[in-house]
Amino acid sequence: MFYKFVRKAAYIIARIIFFLRIKNIENIPRTGGVMLCANHRSLWDAVLIAAVCKRPLAFIGKEELFDIKPLGFFLKRLNCYPVKRDGGDIAVVKTCIRVLKEGQALLIFPEGERIRKGKKPHPKAGALRIAIMTGVPLVPMGIKGNFKWFRRMEVSVGLPMDVSVYKGKKYTDEEYNAMTWDIMDKIYALAETEQFHD
Repeated sequence: MFYKFVRKAAYIIARIIFFLRIKNIENIPRTGGVMLCANHRSLWDAVLIAAVCKRPLAFIGKEELFDIKPLGFFLKRLNCYPVKRDGGDIAVVKTCIRVLKEGQALLIFPEGERIRKGKKPHPKAGALRIAIMTGVPLVPMGIKGNFKWFRRMEVSVGLPMDVSVYKGKKYTDEEYNAMTWDIMDKIYALAETEQFHD
């Protein structure tokens, strides 16, 4: 109930401030575990995607954020799961796997950080690895716009990718990176932005 209320409020605000538009929302499976992967340029990214998605999304957040009141109160009720910083990647992976196996929709930004204009992205292969391990579809999403008030922002959803075909095979880090860039290229195409990589 709380999540639905916040999502509707976020949608109304995003429509007013950014004239938010969504394309191909039907590409997001309505049920079952699914990983949503998008480009990351602003703190608004997660808000915009959550606002347009009809099903609740799960997020990953640093445990320290949950110690801040009332922020922690809201995060827990918005499907944000705390991860210990000193737990490293293992803690993140375990949490993501559990969330996906519970049949939730998990939002991940493979770039790992906000990519401002002129900054070269270095996407991580973690999202792809987790999707392969859990067998869930991976849905690329592109966020288009400049995040300026009263300027058009658009969220485009690509077709679900069946990455389970890679399960049971061994790949080098270079191969994982190449496959991750294939995903990022789809995301950047949806966002109508171009990023160069090695």
